Amino acid sequence: MKLYAAILGLAILIGAGLAEAATTLVSGSLTFLAGDLGACEVVNAAGHELQIDITLVDADGTEFPVACGTVEPGHTCRHPVTAAGSLYCKVTVTGGGKDSVRATWCNVNSGNCSEAR
Repeated sequence: MKLYAAILGLAILIGAGLAEAATTLVSGSLTFLAGDLGACEVVNAAGHELQIDITLVDADGTEFPVACGTVEPGHTCRHPVTAAGSLYCKVTVTGGGKDSVRATWCNVNSGNCSEAR
């Protein structure tokens, strides 16, 4: 009986840990000419609040993070930037999986976009 209780307790702890695990989505890299406007936008498509963070990453691996914080269902978080060179968008979601958000990284000037997956 004690072994059963210990296994059940461990399963509950593991399940709780998995529920709070962060999910990362990454877009393709886009090229920007000097002065081009870029925007990474994330929509909370879940039926509950999510913790969302956006990080833009350049070709050298330098990261430019923005903590969106708690995002309500149906609301968005946007990270606009004036850029040059190649960058991609990395989205970290806590409280939901990949199906909980829709995320896009766009070069507004050229109209090129990449979905974060």
